[in-house]
Amino acid sequence: MQEIDDNAHNKVEDNPVVKSLEKTVAEENAVHDAAASNVQA
Repeated sequence: MQEIDDNAHNKVEDNPVVKSLEKTVAEENAVHDAAASNVQA
């Protein structure tokens, strides 16, 4: 059962759409963190 779950997860990870979404989210988080740092400073 675990092997099936891993295979499904790997297929999702290899999906370029998912990768681009994850990259976008990471960039948005970085921008948000930078803005929060500027507010604190």
